Amino acid sequence: NMRTISCLCQIKLRARTVDYPFAGGVRFASADPFLAQAWQISAATIRSAATHVYSDCCSRGNMLWVFDGCVTARAAYFTFGETAMWRRCLVLLGEAVQPDGDVFAMAPLADSFDRLYDASMYWVTSCLDYWRLTGDISLLREVKAAILRFLAMLSTHMTDEDLFVPPAHAWHWIDWAPVEKRPNSLPVSALLGVAAQSAAQIGHAIRDGELTAMARRIDRRLGRAIPRFFDPKEGAFRAWLKPRIRLPHNPQPPDWPGIPPSPAEVFNLHGNAMVCRAGYGTRSQRARALAFLGRRCGDPRGNRYAFGPGWTELILGPLCESGNFAAARACLEQRYGLFIAGGAPTWGESFHGQRFNSAHGWGSSINSLIVGSMIGLRPLAAGWGRIAFMADPALKDFLYAIGTP
Repeated sequence: NMRTISCLCQIKLRARTVDYPFAGGVRFASADPFLAQAWQISAATIRSAATHVYSDCCSRGNMLWVFDGCVTARAAYFTFGETAMWRRCLVLLGEAVQPDGDVFAMAPLADSFDRLYDASMYWVTSCLDYWRLTGDISLLREVKAAILRFLAMLSTHMTDEDLFVPPAHAWHWIDWAPVEKRPNSLPVSALLGVAAQSAAQIGHAIRDGELTAMARRIDRRLGRAIPRFFDPKEGAFRAWLKPRIRLPHNPQPPDWPGIPPSPAEVFNLHGNAMVCRAGYGTRSQRARALAFLGRRCGDPRGNRYAFGPGWTELILGPLCESGNFAAARACLEQRYGLFIAGGAPTWGESFHGQRFNSAHGWGSSINSLIVGSMIGLRPLAAGWGRIAFMADPALKDFLYAIGTP
C-alpha cells in the first residue's frame, strides 16, 4: 500500500571557508609564543575575509567596507606579500566617490545612506601606503581624480575655525568606542589632516600641482587649529572643543543607527594618536600626548579608553615609534590575549574575547603593527628603495622576510 509522493526540494549552499590564492612570499618566525600565535590567528582571519574583495567578515557584512578593506589589505601585504586584491579594493573605493565628492562607506554599491567620511579618509592614506610598499605608481594616477573630488568636498565642510564638521547626512563614526561626536571632534579633524598629508605626497609623486596645493591648504588650516585642543593640565589633546562660531551644520551628527550615542570622553586615545601621526602642535605637546597614550592604552577592557581592533596599528604605532614598546606590548597582550585565552581561531569585531566570532578582518591589524612598528621595518622610498629599521630591543630570535621591488 505504499504510495509515491513527488515533491520539490530546494537546497541552499553556503560556503564555510574561502581560500584566496595567497602567495607564499613572506616568512615569519618568532620564539615569542604570544607573537607567533597572534601572527597565525591574523593569517586565518585574513583568509576568512578574502572573497572577491577584503570584506569585514565572512559571515555577516560580506562586502568591501572602506576602513575594513584598507586595514585588512595592509595586514595581508605584511602577512602574505599580497598586493593584487589590495589594489582592486583601492580602485573600487575610488569608484565609490561620487561626481560631487560624496563617498559611500562600501563598494561597489548603488545609492546608499552609508557615508562614513572619517573612515574614507583612511582610504587616501591607504593609497599612499600601497605605493610606498609596492612601488606601483599607476594606482596613484588611477585614483587621483577621485581623491581630488573627495578632498574638495571635505574642504567645503571646514568651518571658519579651520576644523572639519561632518554634514548632517553623514555617519560620524571613527570606531566602536566612546568617541566624541559633536562638532568640533578632534579625531575626525586629525584624521583629515593625515589624509591631506597623504594626498600631498601623492600629488607630489605624480606631479599633480592641483592635488598637492589643495591638500596642503587643508593641512595648513588644521595645523593652525588643532593645537588649541591641547590641555596643559592633563598633558593631552582634548577630544572636543565647543565651537566659538554658529555652525550651519547639524549640531549633533547622527550616531550609528539604532544605537544611542555613547558617553564620550574628555580625552581619548584616537585623537591623541592621530595628532602625533600628523605632527600637529609643538614637540613638547606631542611628547606629552604620547605619554598619555602610554598611560591609558593599557587600562582594563571595557573602560573609557576603548578602541577597536581596526585601530590597533594607528593607536599603538606612534608609541612604538617613540620607543615605548613596553606599553604597546602590554596593551596587545591584554586585549588580543582575551581571544587567545579563549581558544579563538580568528579575531572578532571588538575585543570581547569570544571563541566564536565574526572573523573580522581588521583584527589582523596587529600583524601590520608587528612588522611596521615592533620589528620596525618601514619604507622611506617607494618600493622599499630605502628603509627604516628600529626593532623593539625586547624581541629575541625572530625572522621576517618579504619580497620587495
